[in-house]
Amino acid sequence: MKSNLAEQTPHTFEPTDHWMTTWDGTKLFYRAWLPGTPPKQAVVLFHRGHEHSGRFQELAEHLALANTAIFA
Repeated sequence: MKSNLAEQTPHTFEPTDHWMTTWDGTKLFYRAWLPGTPPKQAVVLFHRGHEHSGRFQELAEHLALANTAIFA
């Protein structure tokens, strides 16, 4: 069975940094690994308080999900 992953646009494996403001005014930082085309799906990764989203770099590269945005 032939995979069509090679035909799809790969992820930008360099994350971009973002902030969001919650309903109560709290600012939260997150990283996003975005595909080169508008994503059709998303994966949201959560970590415990003593970790940070940069530790998901290797996982994002390993997953390499086509047309998928990854947020941490």
